[in-house]
Amino acid sequence: MEWRAEYSVGIEEIDKQHQELLRLFSCVEEAVVTNQGWSAIHYSLVEVRQFTEFHFKFEEALMRLYGYSGSAAHAEAHRQILGDVVEIEQASVRTDAKEGLLAFYRHWLITHIQGADRAYAEHILNGGKVVVPIEFHPNSDTGTKCNQVSVFLATAMPS
Repeated sequence: MEWRAEYSVGIEEIDKQHQELLRLFSCVEEAVVTNQGWSAIHYSLVEVRQFTEFHFKFEEALMRLYGYSGSAAHAEAHRQILGDVVEIEQASVRTDAKEGLLAFYRHWLITHIQGADRAYAEHILNGGKVVVPIEFHPNSDTGTKCNQVSVFLATAMPS
């Protein structure tokens, strides 16, 4: 699986992360196609899951930061995808997880990155404004006077 210009959502950091996901998908694909065995496939799947967790948290924080109205539904889609990724990773230890594996990743790429990700990117690129909750606003009676964006980002990233 190789990066193509049509996969771009127009946000450089997200595109770089998607390129990394594609690189990791390619490692899984190579391990499967060349019959490298379950340990190589499993290790590649672990790398995909770990980067996917980071990437999804990053995207979700970005959507909240820019007040994207579809962020809750997008986060739910992330939970479902991550659940599938974890299930495939766990299955790779118990059984031959090759069947459907590559199709799953290709489907994810086409439907999620080119659909849902493009939607929030368009919101941001078309003038989405950074949303600072009132409790963190420097002019709020309840807000603190410390670095407002750092405080907001710290609370935006789920642990």
